[in-house]
Amino acid sequence: MNGTAPASLFLLTVAESGERKSTADRLAMRGVRDFEADLRTDYDIERDLWRDAHEIWKATRAKILADKKSDSASKRADLQDLGSEPPAPLKPHIVASSPTIERGSQSTCPNCAPVSGS
Repeated sequence: MNGTAPASLFLLTVAESGERKSTADRLAMRGVRDFEADLRTDYDIERDLWRDAHEIWKATRAKILADKKSDSASKRADLQDLGSEPPAPLKPHIVASSPTIERGSQSTCPNCAPVSGS
C-alpha cells in the first residue's frame, strides 16, 4: 500500500462484573489517550493561528465586497486573488467513548474509534 490511509481498531473487553474491565481498558488505552492529549496541545496552537488567519480573510473579503469604487469584474478578481477560506485545523478526537446507536448517528467525529468503560 502506497501513501497514508486511515486505520480503525475496534476493541472489546469481555469479562464478568467486577473483573476490572474498566481498569484493563484504562491501561490498554493509556498510550492512545496520551497521544490524543499531545494532539490537543498542537490543535490549540493551530486553532489560534487559524482563528487569526480566518478573521483577516473575512475582513479582507468584506472590504473587497464593500468597495463601492470597484466593479464586479475587479471584485471577482480580488476575491480570486484572496483565495479560499482558510480550512480549520482537524479536531484532535481519535477515540469515542461509550457510543450508542443514537449518539453514533449524530457523531461529530467520523474518524473516532468507539471505546466503552462499562
